[in-house]
Amino acid sequence: MCVTLYWNFIADEEGFILSSEALLIATVAILGLLVGITSVRDSVLTELDDFADAMGFLNQAYSYAGVTDAGGTASTSGGLLEDTFDADDGAPLTLEDGPGWLGED
Repeated sequence: MCVTLYWNFIADEEGFILSSEALLIATVAILGLLVGITSVRDSVLTELDDFADAMGFLNQAYSYAGVTDAGGTASTSGGLLEDTFDADDGAPLTLEDGPGWLGED
């Protein structure tokens, strides 16, 4: 039943859609898809660039103070890791940039 209906549809030449109309519709649809895909590509690249800039501005520096017990029999020294400027980073942060850097309020 379905196969017969399909072949009747294919063999039917009394429709109003001509091959030139179908070609025009397909061309417009493909051009619309290309414009849409290009817009999505540009949006994704913009967001990835923003994300890369944000990662470049992250500062991973930290410090911790040394600890000594009350009796003075045990102690640990403190430590410091300062995030240095890389070529693709944003501007390096300093202590004057605001609270929160290196644990300061």
